[in-house]
Amino acid sequence: MSWNVSISYSPAMTGVGSLSCASTTTCEAVGQSSNSGSVAMGTRNGGDTWTSQTLPTTVTQLGSISCASTTTCEAVGANIPSPVAIATTDGGTTWTIQNIPAGVTALSSISCASTTTCEAVGSTPSGAAVAVATTDGGRIWVKQVLAAGVATLSGVSCASTTTCVAVGSNLWGAGSIIRTANGGTTWEHDYVPSGVVSLSGISCASTTTCEAVGFNGNGAGIPVGTTDGGLAWKIQILPTFVALLPAISCASATTCEAVATAYTSTGSAVGHIFGTTDGGNTWTDQTIPPGVLTLDGISCPSTASCFAAGSGTGSTGGLVLTYGPTTPPQGGSYSALSPVRICDTRTGNPSELSGVAAQCLGKTIKAGTTLNVAAAGSFAVPQDVLAVAINVTAIKPATNGYLTVYPTGEGRPTSSNLNVRAGAV
Repeated sequence: MSWNVSISYSPAMTGVGSLSCASTTTCEAVGQSSNSGSVAMGTRNGGDTWTSQTLPTTVTQLGSISCASTTTCEAVGANIPSPVAIATTDGGTTWTIQNIPAGVTALSSISCASTTTCEAVGSTPSGAAVAVATTDGGRIWVKQVLAAGVATLSGVSCASTTTCVAVGSNLWGAGSIIRTANGGTTWEHDYVPSGVVSLSGISCASTTTCEAVGFNGNGAGIPVGTTDGGLAWKIQILPTFVALLPAISCASATTCEAVATAYTSTGSAVGHIFGTTDGGNTWTDQTIPPGVLTLDGISCPSTASCFAAGSGTGSTGGLVLTYGPTTPPQGGSYSALSPVRICDTRTGNPSELSGVAAQCLGKTIKAGTTLNVAAAGSFAVPQDVLAVAINVTAIKPATNGYLTVYPTGEGRPTSSNLNVRAGAV
């Protein structure tokens, strides 16, 4: 296992600021271009290749992304002086702008515990901290009331649809950690150890175990951790002095990776990645490829697979690093499952489907259109599955035609899987 450059861009893409990996093969990333616009890209093969995606033209600055499944993601940022939130339910093929409540200027971080439930934090026009949440996939975002004394919020992590922890700073110049156990209806303070000035990122592997990163009064990056639901947070020690420690990702209660930036005596930036496998008791400064200037985002879908994002030297521009196997295993094992219907577009729900299985009800497939059907992560199908075997049937179609079935995020094949005749089954 080692860190390698997965992809790098010309200086036209100044940096990849955030990424989220729903599986060891599927990630979405957002960043900035040199013309002050936002960019998005995705991979479906563990970082071997990345595909640029088309964003709404009005989106100018995206800073955070969270993917609850391999097809469903939310990204947030700021179109100064307004916030921005966009969503995809088809693996980045299309992105849709969502409405954020008035009184929010920018959103700096988002965490989605499910495909419908997300929490985002940011700032108001006066610079005060703010939190907003959705429970319907972003159709409606609701502004929440925070605990008193919070000045800024820079990061948020939700281990469940009701339990989230947010970090930042308080009104007295110290780090702030607040949490909710009821989906944001109320927020309460955790005790923050003395010496923590501000916290920028957080990752919670469970509702009780979290790691956060920030800096102390000496300007040094520090991690802090809790294993008891925030009753006690402990400062941890890094082996190398770094000035910026913006993001962290924990694949388990004991295994986390954090990205950082240090500065040389001449002011040059140097990227660092730290890892722990014992819950933060010890951290290791890991070896990364040369030429990495800054690292701003990280996502670890498993304890053996991570993706880090930032920028590089010279002609590199934005880049993504990968840790672990970058190519899905060839000739993987086949696991048989009991047959289950996962999609029915007919009206009236004749198959009596519910939950995720009801995802296609009433969705007529017109000529030239695409219907995305979720399988991974539901119906006993693993989230990081490489392929699924399915049967597709057309029942009394209105016209002659054909269906082409292929993985979301990949190019449409030129051949069909099913040819249909009007009125036939």
